[in-house]
Amino acid sequence: MSLFAYPESARFARIIPKTKFYTHASLRAPVKRLFVTQVDQISWLYKLAPETINVPATPLVNEIQIFGITLKQGLLDAEVLRSIDASIPYPIIFELAYGDALQVWAAYKRPHLHDDEQWQISDYFWSDWYSAHDARIPIPIAIDLERLYGHLIAPLLPYSARIGERLSQHIVRLEQITQTQRAIARLQKRLRDEKQYNRKLQYHHELQTLTHTLSTLTTP
Repeated sequence: MSLFAYPESARFARIIPKTKFYTHASLRAPVKRLFVTQVDQISWLYKLAPETINVPATPLVNEIQIFGITLKQGLLDAEVLRSIDASIPYPIIFELAYGDALQVWAAYKRPHLHDDEQWQISDYFWSDWYSAHDARIPIPIAIDLERLYGHLIAPLLPYSARIGERLSQHIVRLEQITQTQRAIARLQKRLRDEKQYNRKLQYHHELQTLTHTLSTLTTP
């Protein structure tokens, strides 16, 4: 993927104090420490909205925010991003900066089906590291912000979408792939450690089934 060049009309460029995110009483102490030890600065870089880029909103996506996070070290725990996502009622694309390097992170985020004040946040996806001096490409053309959101997240996803597959369906399939991969890893460990032949045979058959399921999920 390439880094996106966001329109100047959408530039927001405001620094957000870290304390706005980690002083909440509901935030666990270990996550608060992550803000202190891993995050140098949080910036609200761009606001993609109908009034800034002339792209209509939808009920699911009425704005997209681009946040920049300057790191103290070359790593960031995803719980920091999850805390920020949970407190901002819009989808967010994060650009992590460390020295002259940039990395893009995002989770698929949508309003909760049964609670308008809560958000459903998927696992996080991320890009390789890029040079901050690399050329950027214009954001994709989209008929609405929901489709633009999909275009911005798509390069981060480990498997491409299938023909006709909506973003929400794609994310569900990716979650199923992750769950299946973890189940395979657990079963492989059991198979290695098991001494009884009958149990090893059972694990072997289960592993074949899971491997077939994974193949089906990852087929384009």
